[in-house]
This record gives sequence, structure tokens and C-alpha cells, in this order.
Amino acid sequence: MCGIAGIVGEATIARLEAMERAQAHRGPDDRGVWRSAPFDRAASAESDAAPRCGFAHSRLAIMDLSPLGHQPRTYRDNGVHICFNGEIYNFADIRAELLALGYEFESTGDTEVLLAAVGEWGVE
Repeated sequence: MCGIAGIVGEATIARLEAMERAQAHRGPDDRGVWRSAPFDRAASAESDAAPRCGFAHSRLAIMDLSPLGHQPRTYRDNGVHICFNGEIYNFADIRAELLALGYEFESTGDTEVLLAAVGEWGVE
């Protein structure tokens, strides 16, 4: 099972990387961190002091074994970010529907499909 951690507030790169290292045994295939822009729009994007949220992910590759399954993940620039550990059984059908709507995919996994679907239809 993948390792997933998140934080809201002091989401420094150092803290996110420490969270990832603490769960590295959960996913030996890949690892990554992501953090949002500062909540305070006046703060510098490089500032570690500005509150923000972040994800840390240790990946156990099951579906898409390639580096294209890297997480945390964003679908293009639709503003939706995710750390995901699960399986969407009908993702191939959803993917086909999104392809018909003009979406393109880099990976063969369900995580990217989930992000595109949320961007298209929302969380409902």
C-alpha cells in the first residue's frame, strides 16, 4: 500500500520530505512531494514561512508501472491535485468518455483519469 501524508500550515519542503522518508517503506517504487502556493497571496511563492498545504507520497506501483504514474499528481493545470491509493474499477470507461471529450492522457493509470474527471464534472 502506498504511503500518503499531508499537512496544512507549515508545509515546508523539509517537513514534506521528512514525512515522505518516514513512510518510504510503504512504497519503494517512487516518491514525491507537492505543496500549494501560499495561502497569503502577498507572500513570496518561495517563502517557507507562508502557510500552505502539501502532500508527500511513497509509491507502490501496481497499475501504471512507469514513471508517468508519479504522485502527488496534477492533471495539466486544472488546479486539482491528488495523492491517491485505491482502484477505480471502471476507469477505462471513464477514460474513453473523457477521450471523446478531447482529453489527453500521459499515463495508463486511473489517478490521471480521476483528476481529469473531477476537472470535467466536479466532485459530485
